[in-house]
Amino acid sequence: MNIWAEPQISFRIPFDPPRDRMKEKGYSTTERMKIFADEPEALNMSAEIPANILAKLKYTLGVSNTFTLFRVDNEKRRDLFRCAPRKDEIGYQPVVGFSDAASLPPTPLPCSRFYPLHLLNLASVRDVASKLGPTGPRTLDALRFRSNIYVTGPAAFAEDGWKRIRIGSATYHVACRTARCGLPNVDPATGIKDANEPSTTLRAYRCVDEGAGTEGPGRVACLGVQLVPAKELGAVKVGDEVEVLETGEHWFIAGGVEREEQDRLYYALKEKGRKGAG
Repeated sequence: MNIWAEPQISFRIPFDPPRDRMKEKGYSTTERMKIFADEPEALNMSAEIPANILAKLKYTLGVSNTFTLFRVDNEKRRDLFRCAPRKDEIGYQPVVGFSDAASLPPTPLPCSRFYPLHLLNLASVRDVASKLGPTGPRTLDALRFRSNIYVTGPAAFAEDGWKRIRIGSATYHVACRTARCGLPNVDPATGIKDANEPSTTLRAYRCVDEGAGTEGPGRVACLGVQLVPAKELGAVKVGDEVEVLETGEHWFIAGGVEREEQDRLYYALKEKGRKGAG
């Protein structure tokens, strides 16, 4: 009998290091990262990780080049545009940290986890689960889709048409649908990746957003929606009721699109919505 196990490595780092700790530990200056089309500034956290632990981690991951850990600098977050409301509409420009600012094909990984909050309707997840192929997982854990807020009650995919909602006492703009990458194929409980599901099932009937692509090999499936708080601060708690305040159309704007084109698409969709309401 052969017995083997992956090495276990653990270390602790501060979630949000204060400036005096950064000075004490000798943090290097912020460094510019490359995340698809964006280049946010980040804190190099290597000063917090013992050299022997970092070496073991590098070996375990099979990394041969320079390797370290970065985190977003909370004083230098990225302004969010794309499908998000603009400052002149809500009084502030939404910001994000290291969320994946992905582009659509031919750039790989067309994720849209680039907004402050992600909402998922469990009825929608159950609908996808009911259509999984025979070789896919027997159950579909909603955690695969990495949402911040899970809701029950609405019919499957009702959220596709939401434009503004209230959760508890706070109001949120529904910026866009969530264009899905292949990461939900990984079971969060085991870390095992399925070769096809649920991506294959999603692409079979959930390519519903023209901005993300509805036809051809480059089409991208959508599940869930991205939220932006109407105010900079708000609270969400378990059991809050969700009230739909406004419905309308969505058009996904990818992260690789130039800022000028983002604005053109954003305001064109708003104008279309105003004409439709009139």
